[in-house]
Amino acid sequence: MGARDRNSVGRPLAYKHLDRRDAGALKAMIYPVLPAARRTRESNEVTRFYEASLEDTGNLTRARRSTQQ
Repeated sequence: MGARDRNSVGRPLAYKHLDRRDAGALKAMIYPVLPAARRTRESNEVTRFYEASLEDTGNLTRARRSTQQ
């Protein structure tokens, strides 16, 4: 995974962000984490974030997607 940094004469032009070509690989790694984290009995950060997102949006798909991002 690579972070892209744009600059001109040593001055930053934009914030660092992931290169888009790596986004698919990152999503493929993260996707199985959400169901696994939700199956655990103990409360964890992923489950708490998902539940808070679900409460805010009221939409299962949006809550899942925002947790996966």
